[in-house]
Amino acid sequence: MKSSLVKLVRSSLIGTSAMTLFSYAAAALTQEQFEEPVVLGRLLQGRGQSPTVGQRIAGWGLHYAAGLGFTVGYHLLWRQTRLRPRPSTSALMGLANGVVGIGVWHLTFRLHPNPPALEWHKYYAQLLAAHVVFGTFVGMGYRHNAAVASSESSPVRPASPLPVPHRAQTDPTTSGGISR
Repeated sequence: MKSSLVKLVRSSLIGTSAMTLFSYAAAALTQEQFEEPVVLGRLLQGRGQSPTVGQRIAGWGLHYAAGLGFTVGYHLLWRQTRLRPRPSTSALMGLANGVVGIGVWHLTFRLHPNPPALEWHKYYAQLLAAHVVFGTFVGMGYRHNAAVASSESSPVRPASPLPVPHRAQTDPTTSGGISR
């Protein structure tokens, strides 16, 4: 149980961090507001206010919590279906995850009394690509953690010594030193 939880948290941290780096790089290249934790923090602020430190921290916490939630979903799919955390499968899961994420963001923006001013089509396109990155890296982290856990759970056996060649023994009762 503990190793599964550690595997999920590690995989989630890897995937969410990779997604976040992708989003921050895309924001820097395009000068658009693509940073999900920042957008989440802005959703928590009041009208006409700048986000507080607490709201920024909450934005980051919500972002990583959502990543953990999606990672748990991936884990359940990998454990209960024939799907495996291969790069192609993980990327497709990220794509599907991105469609769900866009739906959640869209609904949130529609219901929020003061949504951030974003160019929605650009934000959603970036969000879809970011979720492909997320899924791919969650899968890579999951596979790596499974390999590490497997090697840690199996006892380490010292290398076996080189085989000692059979030494012929001579029988002193026979002539000519015939081996037995």
